Amino acid sequence: MTLILYTIKAILIVDVPPPGSGEDIVLPFTKTLDYWKEYELSEFYNRIPQRPHFRPLFYSLGIFREWVALSLTMTFIELTKIVDDIGEDTPRSKLDGYKEASEMLEEHGFDVKAPLSRIKELLSVVKNGLKNIIEEQKGVEKDV
Repeated sequence: MTLILYTIKAILIVDVPPPGSGEDIVLPFTKTLDYWKEYELSEFYNRIPQRPHFRPLFYSLGIFREWVALSLTMTFIELTKIVDDIGEDTPRSKLDGYKEASEMLEEHGFDVKAPLSRIKELLSVVKNGLKNIIEEQKGVEKDV
């Protein structure tokens, strides 16, 4: 697949290998920060092999790209840790936020199937619990 990216000063044409092709991914920045080694060796980063492409960053100002990519990587690791520890008592607003964060990370090429599946499962439990409460309240109102 060929991506055509427009910037204010130039047009970039980038060949992006399809997911799972094993080809190297062209990143929109050069990894120069020492933090990459620490994060990429993290248990949570490597639990499911990650190959983020950070394509949306091609549209960002060059100087910010690596720092934003690093922040997204840190967010992925923290989100994975959080999702491991959340339960049915987690407020829906937090679950919605975790879901939205997962979807944003997915746009950058992170494999978020496992955490997103867990979040959706918990959202379903919360939704069904609310339905049960509403039905119980309706039953009580009818009795009164």
